[in-house]
Amino acid sequence: MIKRITIVLAAVLLYFGFNNQVVLGLDFKDIKLGSIVVTDSSVEYTDFRLYAPLASEITLKVNNESEDYSFVMEESEGLWFSRVSTLGNLHGFEYVYEVTTTEGSFDIIDPYAKAVSFDGSKGVILDLSQTNTANWIEMKDVNTRKSKQFIYGLHVEDFSSHQTWNGPENYKGKFYGVISTGTSISGQPTGFDYLNTIEVSHLELMPVYDFGVDTYNPGYEGMFPFSLSRRYAQEQEFDAPIMEFKEVIDFLNQNNMSVVMKVDFINYSNYFYNSMSKLVPDLFISEGVINVDNDFAKKYIIDLFDYYASEFRLGGFSIRNIEKYPLTLIGEIASVVKSANENALIYGGGNYSETTPGYFSPSELKNYEDISLFNYSLRDGLFGSLFNNEDKGLLTGDYSENNLEAVKFALLSSINHKDLDYSKVKNLIYQDQWIASSTYQMINALSSYEGLTLNDKLRLNEFSETYNISKIQQAYLTMFLSGGIPYIYNGDEFLKTREEVIRTEGEDLVCYERLCFRSDISETGHPINWNRLNSNKSMAEYLKTLVLLRNNNNLYSLQFNEETIKNKISFNYDGEGVLGIVYTTGRDSLRDIEKAYTAFNYTGSFKKVTFPKGDSWRARYYTAGRQLLDDGINIDPYGYYISFSIKQAGFSFWVPLLFLVFLFTGIYLLNTFLASLIVKRDGDLSKVKMKGKEKYLNLLKRREDKKVKAGEAQLNKEETKEDSKVVKEDKESDKEE
Repeated sequence: MIKRITIVLAAVLLYFGFNNQVVLGLDFKDIKLGSIVVTDSSVEYTDFRLYAPLASEITLKVNNESEDYSFVMEESEGLWFSRVSTLGNLHGFEYVYEVTTTEGSFDIIDPYAKAVSFDGSKGVILDLSQTNTANWIEMKDVNTRKSKQFIYGLHVEDFSSHQTWNGPENYKGKFYGVISTGTSISGQPTGFDYLNTIEVSHLELMPVYDFGVDTYNPGYEGMFPFSLSRRYAQEQEFDAPIMEFKEVIDFLNQNNMSVVMKVDFINYSNYFYNSMSKLVPDLFISEGVINVDNDFAKKYIIDLFDYYASEFRLGGFSIRNIEKYPLTLIGEIASVVKSANENALIYGGGNYSETTPGYFSPSELKNYEDISLFNYSLRDGLFGSLFNNEDKGLLTGDYSENNLEAVKFALLSSINHKDLDYSKVKNLIYQDQWIASSTYQMINALSSYEGLTLNDKLRLNEFSETYNISKIQQAYLTMFLSGGIPYIYNGDEFLKTREEVIRTEGEDLVCYERLCFRSDISETGHPINWNRLNSNKSMAEYLKTLVLLRNNNNLYSLQFNEETIKNKISFNYDGEGVLGIVYTTGRDSLRDIEKAYTAFNYTGSFKKVTFPKGDSWRARYYTAGRQLLDDGINIDPYGYYISFSIKQAGFSFWVPLLFLVFLFTGIYLLNTFLASLIVKRDGDLSKVKMKGKEKYLNLLKRREDKKVKAGEAQLNKEETKEDSKVVKEDKESDKEE
């Protein structure tokens, strides 16, 4: 039905004066909906457009602080529209639609409203040109080199709400809390300053659009998806959320960080479901779950991505439940996002066991090179599932082949390889279909917002926090040396725990063995205790080392694909729980490094690893193994070893040439020295037998000339002095006479 309205709608809109916004033949999906403020030198008006095919009558109600206005809207094939040109610029006016259907009359907030009133009862009209801050700059591609991308995920409120953050009180849990500088605890930087020290390239924010409640919320069920949440704004003006969010983006861009917005445009709040289901038929498949096969639903989702990508110049999107998006929709999303920023990241995750033909799944990676997927095989292989404490990984004592293959899968970034057995990769759905076209289609993550933290997973398995540091360091080393893009969720790298927030008596708790956690975290969240970073400062320094290693060594930043990876990576095995990997590249022009060998000991005991044969492993860095052997090294428990193979220089004509140059230079200098000794002793140059005698004679002559000149100058000086003395004596004699 939507496609049939194109010509009729365009003609009607032209008649009613909408020719500035809609032209004959324009597809419905390209028509802007919502309130659109138009201002130029000659005209100023606001257009209102709402798609509501189930409505029989709609009245637009607009008000400011002193006046209320009503306008009956016109309709054509389900699209309702009105132009208000008598009130000037309506920036800051509130508005609502009074809709009449077969179910009666009711007020509804525009689903395209860019802002919502303080009490959440009305939409607010925005002239977006007035929301740009003084420092709002043109988009600059601050992170174009894929090998240097490093994503750090956080929840805006969690990031700065804990007392140990030590920032301004009125910024706690707010947008400004993300970019506040000068915060620290006992000298250890916290907040943004900490992120800056570990060189984060992309900051992924949990959903920041309006979820309609004034309590902590992960933001997955949007109530007003086009409007940013007031909860994160310091000021309470109607345009504060959008202006402050732009300030955050601008500040981060200027500090070489891109902003990624996490979104869930599949699930919506009860309010959104109850109101929109009365306007558009077949819009939902169940309560709050949108029907992505509905034409209007597709348009709505695409418009959301388009708005945030273009208006806020984001560095990318993290799409929750990506497996629920049709392939055609994914393609259109990628198109609008990339048109706003060609370097934007688009990645997602979900439950791939529930994929449906025609919808996005790992098997489609090769067909959609702009899309990346979360890869949790490294997490499952090293720790086991964070949602099932019975599941173990290499670092929690299960050295099975499935876990080893899961780690290899991550190191290879899912690229097909002769040494990888897809059928044995732990917890991998569609084993034979996880083949990416490039390594950067994998986002390697060890944890996320949901589930246990890494530290709590280890604590539940009777491990001490002393070894937990070594294990988490080992896990991050593996991740940063893997293909793909590393991802860290806020606080897991410095042993965050969620046990700290559940100490109130009588709460609904979920217990795993001896540790208990709140079952409903939506009320308290996961505030980051920055004192844990202060207590584990070595982790911050360790992360800096990993970022430096990855960013400055082309062995770990190559973009592998299926055609080249066979000759770039090979594996070496040295027993249970030990894995070695050899990275090969062309000869490094600066350091002559040809290969890198990394050995991981994922066990709690010393393990010997043998160097791969045929190479000279001379340069050793980043060792956590103390006993070097003739053919290998003993690695500490949960330790590692990185060694570089130096390219041996072959025979070259430069070698004998340089030898002759040094030889003759040495002979010449020696003869010159001996000649000077002879002349000094005998004063007779005739005894000097050498080809350089003439040159040496000239040198002596120049020296004698200098001495003569110096002597003459001294003689003239003495004569002048003597003449002055004679003149003085003559004057004294004349006076006496």
